[in-house]
Amino acid sequence: GAFFGCNLISEIILPEEVEFIGERAFSMMENLEEIKIPEENKNYVSIDGNLYTKDKKILIQYAPKNENQSFTIPDGVETLIVALCADYSRRAEVICNRTAPYNVIMEYRFLNYRIMNAAIEAAGPHDAMIYIQDIGGNTGYASSDAFHISERTYKRRKKEVKHNIARRLSLL
Repeated sequence: GAFFGCNLISEIILPEEVEFIGERAFSMMENLEEIKIPEENKNYVSIDGNLYTKDKKILIQYAPKNENQSFTIPDGVETLIVALCADYSRRAEVICNRTAPYNVIMEYRFLNYRIMNAAIEAAGPHDAMIYIQDIGGNTGYASSDAFHISERTYKRRKKEVKHNIARRLSLL
């Protein structure tokens, strides 16, 4: 993505002419506080520093360091994400052992691919599986294998992983 991993940037001001923003344009920007875009833009809108499609139906990017707001994933979506993560390893085993019909294996592969990519986008390749397991097991920081990061960072990234999974699976 255009700004992938640019941790020194805290604010992005997009021009009115922007027509398309790629899927990972702002991924791994841990210090991003706000995304601004002129109201005249025909495709996107900024609400509380977060970037949405103009119709406000799809959240494109949550600004993780925006301290003045909280973003909540709806309960039904949150429950579904937990269940999908809890079943990740079982699906992976079915894929590896080919113990299901071909069409089921392909669906499992697609689903796990989307979940893993969402986790990598938010937490990086080294920690993605930790977050998938923690989300699926309802594990908190104290029981997590993410001992190499602070509790605050862990909670923020876990929330971002959940959001990315919801976005990648078109649940938000």
